[in-house]
Amino acid sequence: MVLDCKYVYTFHNHPTIRPMSATAPPASPQHLVLPFAQTGGNEDEAPPLAPWPSPLRQHWPHLHALLQEARTQTWHRGSLASRTPPHEWALAHAQGRLATLPARLPDEATLPWAAWDAAHLLPHAEAAAAWFMPAHQEVGMDHVSLHPPETLALDDATSQQLMQALAPFALEDGITLHWVSAHRWLAVGDVFTQLTLASPDRVTSPSGERSIAPWMADLPPSLRRLQTEAQMLFYTHPAHDARVAKHLPPVNSLWIAGTGAASTSIPSLEPVAVYDRLRAAALSGDARGWLAAWAALDAEVLPHWLRRARQGEPVTVSLCGERHILQLGFISSGSPSGTMQKIKNFFANYRNKDGMYSL
Repeated sequence: MVLDCKYVYTFHNHPTIRPMSATAPPASPQHLVLPFAQTGGNEDEAPPLAPWPSPLRQHWPHLHALLQEARTQTWHRGSLASRTPPHEWALAHAQGRLATLPARLPDEATLPWAAWDAAHLLPHAEAAAAWFMPAHQEVGMDHVSLHPPETLALDDATSQQLMQALAPFALEDGITLHWVSAHRWLAVGDVFTQLTLASPDRVTSPSGERSIAPWMADLPPSLRRLQTEAQMLFYTHPAHDARVAKHLPPVNSLWIAGTGAASTSIPSLEPVAVYDRLRAAALSGDARGWLAAWAALDAEVLPHWLRRARQGEPVTVSLCGERHILQLGFISSGSPSGTMQKIKNFFANYRNKDGMYSL
């Protein structure tokens, strides 16, 4: 079954996320979410892909000005062990899917993105759901790493063929598959009701510094078996040799995420702007690309939000790292200088020994 994908959650084409452009940033969203505004944890967890430049005023002046202009700043703290990365919490809250954003982001909890979208995609859908994502796993000497699903360059026709081949095996476990896009298949079944699996944005790492092994333990036996069946099926499928002949990474696995059941659907979501270029570079392990994306963000996007903040609009900017969220608000009775400290104090407790800021 092929579904209309216009309602599908993704940081690329969600209907409430309008494309960023250099000349005309979105005017209607009141909230800007910045995934992977910083990478890694502290020096004891994971090294950052690249540090923020210093002095910030010189390199990223509009970010510096936004931090100085903010009337309120709220930290929502988490860890690299959480199954749901901070930017997904920030997006769900900004859209109105969550009534509150916890001060401590839980390690175990996940967000039912698939079930939320199933409410739009399927009539009378009340079952639990998950996203099945065709994936490429790379086996190293002592680890197995997962490449970002969107880097597969998987075309729609091949994706549909692979899903149709897997569908009978999934149905044996009570799972119905619906094709939505090349990189996401909607899987509906009771097995996903209270299942918590890690987001691909938490585990992907093409450079191999993160192994998927710790996250695989979350899979129940039935889904482990289905994943193994998918691996064998994809390997023997004609699409495998066709992709290898084109020097494309083979689809050799599935990643399952966005699991759970949604208690209620939200008929009208709040519009949210998400800048995706930082995420794409971070997941690809591209330090230069990440710094270039920040430079473009500061030059092309943040001036618009800075103007709106200075004009008194109730905008919010959420800087999301891999552990924490720093949420900036710009409406208050006080002045920026009266309620906020200098920029160095924003991150005073979040610097590592090298002086790098850590979200």
